[in-house]
Amino acid sequence: SSSGSGSEDCQTALVEAAEAFLKQSVAPSWLSANAARPQLLHKAAQRFASAPRDAATIAAQAEAAVAFAGGERLSNLRTAARTRANMGAETVPGTTGGVSPMLVLHGSDDGLYPPEEAARLVELCGPPCEHTLFPGCGHLLFVEEPKLFVKTVSDFLARVEARLP
Repeated sequence: SSSGSGSEDCQTALVEAAEAFLKQSVAPSWLSANAARPQLLHKAAQRFASAPRDAATIAAQAEAAVAFAGGERLSNLRTAARTRANMGAETVPGTTGGVSPMLVLHGSDDGLYPPEEAARLVELCGPPCEHTLFPGCGHLLFVEEPKLFVKTVSDFLARVEARLP
């Protein structure tokens, strides 16, 4: 086979892998509701596959996503921020212990990270941390419920901004 064909085969395989990943990232109900519009995920998969990265990089990203201990890392960062605040460091008005407000968004049907992990993240981070669970959504909230996603983030930012001097 020619190198052009091999390159096309590789690109097709990347798109197929990305599409399979995206299908696991959304709620089954969203997939069913959008079954007549397969181009949504296909276009996203094409964009992902067109970014320059090799197979080893993609594999490393997948391993990192599975191994990511975000809750513990964020908890440690927030503890350090509280310690700095207690030592007289400058703080953000309206925050607890000098820690910036945080918003955790999660889908109730997330197949990648169970909702219990979001609740654990909120618990580890402590206040001021808000948690919003999107009913019937998977991991890609901004794809599944874009209007609700934007409204939720905008409302959160407005609440934070209202506390600033």
